Amino acid sequence: KDKKIAEAEKRTRDKESQVSSELAKNKKLNDQLQEQIKELESLGARVDYRQIDISQKQETEQLIEYIENNIGSLKGILHSAGIIRDNFIIKKTASEFQSVLAPKVDGVIHLDQATKELNLDFFILFSSLAGINGNVGPK
Repeated sequence: KDKKIAEAEKRTRDKESQVSSELAKNKKLNDQLQEQIKELESLGARVDYRQIDISQKQETEQLIEYIENNIGSLKGILHSAGIIRDNFIIKKTASEFQSVLAPKVDGVIHLDQATKELNLDFFILFSSLAGINGNVGPK
């Protein structure tokens, strides 16, 4: 195993280490999200929820700065941003297409730039299953 992965796994298994999560979404905190946060906290995690638009460079930079200054050093990023704009691709407007791509593409660019000086253990990007299986569009 890669040495960094083995070290990250050890830290994760260490029950005395403080787990801290910064959740950033372009979504208001609703009942379902509050339940998910409570579940994480019941497992010992500290969860700090922020509503931001990751496709906006300044908001992304402010988020990373907040984490570094108020929570502690950022060790990794799990980027799974996405917006659903159900429509057949040939019927999508340029605006719909851009709004779907912005959180994924611009978000990755802004996160990469905002964290380029940090010593991250990981930077993981997620895609949706629609990228493999396709999405049939509106139902």
